[in-house]
Amino acid sequence: MGLFLLFLLGIGNFAAQGAAWDSGHPVLQLLLQRYPMAPWFTLAFEFAMLTGVMLMSADGWATASWVYAFYTAGNLASAWLFHSGRI
Repeated sequence: MGLFLLFLLGIGNFAAQGAAWDSGHPVLQLLLQRYPMAPWFTLAFEFAMLTGVMLMSADGWATASWVYAFYTAGNLASAWLFHSGRI
């Protein structure tokens, strides 16, 4: 059950990241102009992090799951701030 919840958190992270890149925020657009592959690298990093957290959780490291949950909350909050134009 824990791995399934981590998988759902990972889906939320990927969705938040996609929403942030699609928000049209000037800082992200500048980053995209300078580094056109930036979204792909960040997705690869997110996948590596999710895989690592799932492996640690399967090995009994509950702290990794909680840290990833807080990381997901931060990602969702920042994506909302970017997408709503509050930043």
